[in-house]
Amino acid sequence: MAEMRTVREYFARKEREIALLDRCLYTPLEPSLPKSVSEAIELKFQLAALLKAEQNIRRWSITETARPPARWQKAGPSALNSQRSSR
Repeated sequence: MAEMRTVREYFARKEREIALLDRCLYTPLEPSLPKSVSEAIELKFQLAALLKAEQNIRRWSITETARPPARWQKAGPSALNSQRSSR
């Protein structure tokens, strides 16, 4: 009985995680619920990849030189911007 409860809890958690990822997409897919652990894992990877692809496409047109100062990136201890301190 405890094992069955654990499986039900696992699928309930995966359903919530999948729904969250789906809601983050620009156009939610509303996928069918997984029927196995491997389907749940596969679906989560697919939704995460779609989400990452959407984010990359939206940022594609912003180059480092065209990016507003508030959105400049950092690489390690160095800031990636063209402003220099005046000396």
